[in-house]
Amino acid sequence: MLSPSWLLVLGAPWLDLPWRARRRLPSGRGRLAAAVVASGLVLMLLRLPALPGAGRVCDVAGRWEETRARRGRAFTGGLAGRPRLRLRGLGDASPAPGSAFYGRALVLPGRGRNEREARLLEWCADAVESPARRAGRLGRPAWRHRLALRLTRPWPASLQPLARALLLGVRRGLPADTRRRFRDAGLAHLLALSGLHVGLFLLLWHRLLAASRLGAAGAERLLLALLPALPLLLGDGPSILRAVSMAAYVLGLRLLGGRPLPFEALSAAACLELLARPGSLLHPAFALSYLATFVLVARFSAGTARRAGVWWNFWRGVDVSFHCSLATLPVALAVFGRLPLLGPLWNLAAGPLCALALMLGWLSLPLALLPGATLWTAPAALALRLLAGLADLAGGPLALTAAGLAVPVAGWLPWSLGLRFLVLGRPRAARLAPLLMVSPLLVALARAGLDSVMGGT
Repeated sequence: MLSPSWLLVLGAPWLDLPWRARRRLPSGRGRLAAAVVASGLVLMLLRLPALPGAGRVCDVAGRWEETRARRGRAFTGGLAGRPRLRLRGLGDASPAPGSAFYGRALVLPGRGRNEREARLLEWCADAVESPARRAGRLGRPAWRHRLALRLTRPWPASLQPLARALLLGVRRGLPADTRRRFRDAGLAHLLALSGLHVGLFLLLWHRLLAASRLGAAGAERLLLALLPALPLLLGDGPSILRAVSMAAYVLGLRLLGGRPLPFEALSAAACLELLARPGSLLHPAFALSYLATFVLVARFSAGTARRAGVWWNFWRGVDVSFHCSLATLPVALAVFGRLPLLGPLWNLAAGPLCALALMLGWLSLPLALLPGATLWTAPAALALRLLAGLADLAGGPLALTAAGLAVPVAGWLPWSLGLRFLVLGRPRAARLAPLLMVSPLLVALARAGLDSVMGGT
């Protein structure tokens, strides 16, 4: 979790965006967008769950999310929407996931500065589960895992765990070494279902349905009707909800005869997410998803001039990948503590391979159930081998990571100013944006190098 002081850094560039949108958009539509964004921010701040102070006894109530650990009569868990509050209690049974929970707890300092641990003095829940029932529930594979095992059975045995993670978001059984190499290469986001997966999935089905008798309009209507089922199948993470909300906005406005704008779709998705789950504002997944998507849209919008040539497209891809890495720099470093310095380069190379592997892999999943499964999975398996080989190379011999870099929250203010210049879109100011956004990292690297030299002497 990010501390509330991060709101100063991450929120400063966006303060006047509703008013700028009001001026740029048509008058009626702009005022409506500004009113929706402003009211959404106010309601979100009012609903943002406060972190209780350490050393006091307070009431805790809400929906029990899950029992994360249990040892003897002691259990540990948390409430939905309050990820920074860790609850510890005693009982022969623990609250069942999704049950209404109430208790009184002594609040203690947590593991991090922005977390709390609460020792439950008394508690009650409308449903409980015994240790034996919980062990049976955890030992029984979920339906998604069983389906993933069934669909990837025709794949080569060495590629099955990676295929389940990349195509279906089921990372259970993925070797720890594979996770480490993808992480050190800066490609860990490919192993989790995200907006990239949802976007490519919708694009694939739109092309297939549009080529049938439904046509383009019929395909958009069918996809719009099926969008609510995607979070049920893929999960309700911030990236998934953002992609689904943006797709619903774009498809719905197109069916109504309007012209969807990328920034409007992103703002609408953010408002829906914060109204539904205000606590996600301090969740790293929310910050990473929206920062990367905003810069992606901004850089592609800035490069609308069409130029022929491979080199132009290559340098445009380098520009977008570099700016996306700069946009997520502080969150990635604060949360993971490690930074792959060559991440933009490896993401640029992995992007086409990942898209190819996803498209071919999704098409081969139903076809692999037919006779001759090896023939159907061979092209997707080749693309997946190339992607895994790139991750092994980039996260192994060529891995260049920076770890242990300490940058205070206030030290990221130049980064926030650089992002502000990037948001404005003015050419002269935008030229300074990369230098300002990378300056905290350069200072941290210089300090780390100086400390190592002084320590050696």
